[in-house]
Amino acid sequence: MQPFIDRYCLPELLQRSRVHRAEGYFPTHIPVWIKRDDELGLGVGGSKVRKYASVVAHACHHRPQYVVVEGSLNSNNVLGLLPLLHSYGLQVALAVPHSHSPHLGNAPWVHAMCQGHVLHANTTAGMEMPYYQQLLESESIFVVREGACQVEALPGALTLAQEILTLLAQSKEPIDRIYIDAGTGLSAAALLLGLRYASIHIPVYITSIACKAGELVNTLNRLFVDWQHFTQANATIVPSNYEVLTPTTARSFGSVNASIKSEWLAQMDALRMPLDLTYTAKHFLTAKIHLETQPCGGAVVVNCGSWLAARNHSHLLPTVV
Repeated sequence: MQPFIDRYCLPELLQRSRVHRAEGYFPTHIPVWIKRDDELGLGVGGSKVRKYASVVAHACHHRPQYVVVEGSLNSNNVLGLLPLLHSYGLQVALAVPHSHSPHLGNAPWVHAMCQGHVLHANTTAGMEMPYYQQLLESESIFVVREGACQVEALPGALTLAQEILTLLAQSKEPIDRIYIDAGTGLSAAALLLGLRYASIHIPVYITSIACKAGELVNTLNRLFVDWQHFTQANATIVPSNYEVLTPTTARSFGSVNASIKSEWLAQMDALRMPLDLTYTAKHFLTAKIHLETQPCGGAVVVNCGSWLAARNHSHLLPTVV
């Protein structure tokens, strides 16, 4: 892994996150470690910060006339990438769909920073390159796809696997299972690739938050094939040591219900850490129930998300007296 990280990442953007024992919420008879990618910096938090180390490095190396950033106005990824790309002297064009919450969450912050940037609303994510070239009247374009789910983000995301491998090697207690959630699936793909490079076959359970299990598997396989071309490897690496889990409740992307709201509050009370409601709360609950029904010697639960998005749900928090 290290040669890919050294070659394709900006070293000043590489960060490490803590890992610590969970002292509550998860089954007490099973040692559980929480990997705290929610504590990573650059103002947005979460494992997306790892992706930036190689995505931004790619943009800096090629210096396109425009870096097109796809995603919602409310996206943490858009909010994080906009100032970061600007700080490296890159011209950004935002391709965003119509927002149903233009005055909530990240949207006002993105709008405030859009001065001097090209903003194209009502644009569907995933458009082909010719579309953007015609729209911006330029041949020199690099597109950061929604959630940075693309092969250029994999080298930076491999650092998560590196850090978990260090934990596995140093732990004095058994760790025989890893849980990670998936929005786009990029971080999960990088984790699986990293474990494969190290010849570690520990089972990985992926909570599919933003899409159906079959769609996630297709995305993972596409990323594995893209990685083969990117690294010019002779054969496609297709890890098989994973299983996709469906959230236990509020299964539709972005949905919440009374059950997950209650669980979210219970998690924060038990773990003493802020959590995202629509991603992390569902992931932690799914991992907890899976551990209860299929116990193991020890597990790592990766918190890929940032809790900042939970500010949209601050009205659900207990009233401060």
